[in-house]
Amino acid sequence: MDETYTHICHIIKEENLFLNPDLNSKMVSKKLNISNQLLMEVLKKKDITFLTFINGYRVTDFINKLNSNLDKIHTLDSLAEESGFKSRATFYRVLKKHAGLSPTEYKKEHIQ
Repeated sequence: MDETYTHICHIIKEENLFLNPDLNSKMVSKKLNISNQLLMEVLKKKDITFLTFINGYRVTDFINKLNSNLDKIHTLDSLAEESGFKSRATFYRVLKKHAGLSPTEYKKEHIQ
């Protein structure tokens, strides 16, 4: 199962699947040529839901964009959208859960 998890992570990251705001587990399992059930079992063994797993990549992408100073030419909301978040509310909730801060607070605290 660890090998399958590693493969899942590799494909998600290398092909930037997380950037698709409509991404779902069936799309990923089809891309990986595995059953949706196997995908969900692998994630369950890691004690993570599909959306939490995908949103982790999205948060990382958003943070990378902030670190690249893209916020100087884009709004935080547009960066979130470019990172695969479908709604502002979801983005704020996920970032707050992940980092303990709102996007503006995160920027003030972590980006120079």
